[in-house]
Amino acid sequence: MTSFSYKRLAGAGVLLSTLLVSTTSISESGPTMTELKAAMFIAIVKSVTWPETTFSKPTAPFVFGVMGDEAIAGVLSKMTEGKSVFQRRLDVRSISAPAASAREVHALLFAGISGTRAKIVLTDVGNVPILTVGDGPDFLELGGMVGLVEEDRKLRFDVNRRNLERSGLKLGSEVLSLARRVVE
Repeated sequence: MTSFSYKRLAGAGVLLSTLLVSTTSISESGPTMTELKAAMFIAIVKSVTWPETTFSKPTAPFVFGVMGDEAIAGVLSKMTEGKSVFQRRLDVRSISAPAASAREVHALLFAGISGTRAKIVLTDVGNVPILTVGDGPDFLELGGMVGLVEEDRKLRFDVNRRNLERSGLKLGSEVLSLARRVVE
């Protein structure tokens, strides 16, 4: 992807708005936690820079993968229907088998998956440019990059910068500044 562009900078305002809304309190009449997690996942993906060699061809889609909670896969599919990211068509896939199919995505959301199952997949994709986002309490320690955290009825996130850099990914500074915790 590009390292800097004014179009990307202009989009940062929209991105920050999405993240700030996502980190506000969850009201009973507002979005569900599933919807907030899906929206935050999309916003974080948009702030990441991937290596130029990530895509096999110029027309290849950008693929979101979801392991675990099928509800989030459904919400992501609805939110991204007909949309694109980085000028690429978006594709959402549910990942049920461990590592093999996980390597076919660009961003992988672990929803309700932690422990040994998460560790197996994270170990396999750890050095590959695949953004890993999860909601397990030990997600960053298992090798994940961005951990979603529900705190005081708010959705926040933690970042493991070392895991991002090992995969060749870069998270925008505007998003890093909003993280609850950044592990170096």
